[in-house]
Amino acid sequence: MPPTEQHTDIPAHEYCVSCKSGDVRIMLISGIIIGDSLLVTFFDITERKNTETELKRHIKEAERVRAALLGVLEDQREAQAALRENEARYRLLFAENPVPMWVYDINTLAFIAVNDAAVAHYGYSCEEFYTMGIADLSPPDGQETAQQKSVQADCYGLSGIWQQRRKDGSLLWAEMTGHNLAFEGRAARIVLAHDVTQRLEAEHQLRLSAQVFESSREGILITNADNKIVSVNKAYTDITGYTPAEVLGKPPSIVSSGKQDKKFYAAMWRSIIADGCWQGEVVNRRKNGELYPQWLSVSVIRNKNGQIIQYIGILSDLSEHHSAQERIQFLSNFDVLTQLPNRALLQDRAQLALASAKRINASVALMYLDLDRFKTINESLGPSIGDQLLKDLSVRLDTQLDSDYTLCRQGGDEFILLLPNTDAEDAAHIARKILDIVAQEFVVGGHRLTLTVSIGIAQFPEDGDTFEQLAQSADAALFRAKQNGRNNFQFFTRQMHEQAQETLQIENELRCALEQNELLLYYQPQVDAKTGKIVGAEALIRWQHPQKGMVPPGCFIPIAEESGLIIDIGDWVLQTAIQQTAAWQAAGLGIVPIAVNLSVVQFRQDTLYQKVVQALRLSKLDPTLLELELTEGIAMENTERTIGVLNQLHALGVALSIDDFGTGYSSLSYLKRFKINKLKIDQSFVRDLGRNPEDAAIVTAIIGMAKSLGFKTIAEGVETQEQLDFLRGQQCDEIQGYFFSKPIPAEQFAALLRGNRVLGIAN
Repeated sequence: MPPTEQHTDIPAHEYCVSCKSGDVRIMLISGIIIGDSLLVTFFDITERKNTETELKRHIKEAERVRAALLGVLEDQREAQAALRENEARYRLLFAENPVPMWVYDINTLAFIAVNDAAVAHYGYSCEEFYTMGIADLSPPDGQETAQQKSVQADCYGLSGIWQQRRKDGSLLWAEMTGHNLAFEGRAARIVLAHDVTQRLEAEHQLRLSAQVFESSREGILITNADNKIVSVNKAYTDITGYTPAEVLGKPPSIVSSGKQDKKFYAAMWRSIIADGCWQGEVVNRRKNGELYPQWLSVSVIRNKNGQIIQYIGILSDLSEHHSAQERIQFLSNFDVLTQLPNRALLQDRAQLALASAKRINASVALMYLDLDRFKTINESLGPSIGDQLLKDLSVRLDTQLDSDYTLCRQGGDEFILLLPNTDAEDAAHIARKILDIVAQEFVVGGHRLTLTVSIGIAQFPEDGDTFEQLAQSADAALFRAKQNGRNNFQFFTRQMHEQAQETLQIENELRCALEQNELLLYYQPQVDAKTGKIVGAEALIRWQHPQKGMVPPGCFIPIAEESGLIIDIGDWVLQTAIQQTAAWQAAGLGIVPIAVNLSVVQFRQDTLYQKVVQALRLSKLDPTLLELELTEGIAMENTERTIGVLNQLHALGVALSIDDFGTGYSSLSYLKRFKINKLKIDQSFVRDLGRNPEDAAIVTAIIGMAKSLGFKTIAEGVETQEQLDFLRGQQCDEIQGYFFSKPIPAEQFAALLRGNRVLGIAN
């Protein structure tokens, strides 16, 4: 460097520098500024500094030793005093500390010291502790976590809340506080374990109580000893409409309605003070002014000295409960659909009306109303249309009849009308009015509907002096109105009573007949119209009564249908006829199909198909040898269902026929969709063949239509040669009637089959 150049020295400084190898070196760095340049020098003084440090340490140690030697005697005395003081402090702070404490090795996590409190609290002896590690105090599923937390604790020690397990297996929660220290020359950690199980449980209960307080559906309010509100929950706000800000510091009477007087509240407070609680129903007022019923429970909170410090009120809104009770009360007395009184309420009013009539010697009329063929409307248009029609009819009747009368819906399409102070003449006038009211057109769901009604009338005192007796009489009169063609009214007569008694007797005897095997099957041959050969038979029921002898079916089948016995009777007929046919076939008497009539009640049963299948399976009869007959009316009652059932039976192989064809109303569009094999011409058209041109034309048309649709025809009730000749001339396929044979017992029919007889066909 030229000596004449101007320069500036930078003082030297020591720095710790990290080398690429990772070592830290101590460097002495100095510099010189020459013009615009900087010259820096680095000196590694690490070894020198280490030597200096070591030298200083030795010097300091020598001075310490010298001082120690000079005051050794004094130090010995002080050391002994300090040792005694440390031992006392150790006993106080560790050994005798009521809080469980231990010391464990940071590297091995093994216990190296425990105090008496730890031994007592955890149940392990000192010797057992010294064989354990810190993780052994944790339950099995927490030991790995405890080990990791112990290892990862920083230089400041250990902290946190741990779940631990005592020797007896019981669990506890401990709040751990730990500090690092040197213990007997080892890196260790001293730990204080405060059992906080009860505290955590109390906190949990407190949180739970707070949650219950806020989430309870019941309103809760808390007041102080001066009965000023200090807290309310959300439900209180929901029920009353008042927010916490609007009620805090105010008395609970802010919601008072004034419906309870001072005496009520005075009695309430006497009970609260004396018993510590009170509960009862009150009427309070919401913020919006609405009154509502409330169930209120009040409890007293006292301190240790028995002084009242708070009141707790729990309130429930009873509005829905009262509405439900009112609804239940309504349902017990009124019909849900029409809102009319039900039979129970009508009976109560009838008893009052009868009691009044007895006192003043007045008349009372009771009417039974039944809508004619309402079931057809309900099934064809659907129950919603049917229900609306019933509601519209109820409104029409209720508004156009006198308010003194009680109109009741008994169920379905049946109504009862109670008319106090009404004689026979007035009752007839009202019945005619009802016929006119019902006949007026209804428009429901876009459908124009016309109804008729049948009415049965009973009168007090002539037809009964109790509601039950009048009801029975009116029902019997209604039955007569139905028999007389519907759309009329009938007064009860003694003859009806006798008929009702007879009907009841037949029903009871018919039940016994089923149980005692009094029912029989007779069989009427069905013959080929050309050859006279037996091609089938119809099974017809008879009743062998033990006193009355042979009872014809017309005397008991209608009663069986009304009572529901027809289901059991129909099942018996089906099973017996199938079994008998199978028996004839097994005896080698030939293959003869059997025809069985189905009643309307049977056909409505959803189990019909299963019953047919079961009967065929048990008898092992070929399904093609069974023919089921149903009337035209049954087939057209619910056409879509009929099609479904007939399809099932047809697929099974069972033959199907329409009985009494021509007496009802059939839609040809439906008829061709029915899976049927045969049309049976009703005997009412056969009876006057040869004398009545109209009947002849009808029979001719039926046979022609059947042939065009691919159906066979059979004529029933054939009794004369003239009838037979006409039917053969029109190419009717089969004939049934007294001309060939009356219905005969199974044994006689078997004899016909055995003889392979050809029945009376004249050339």
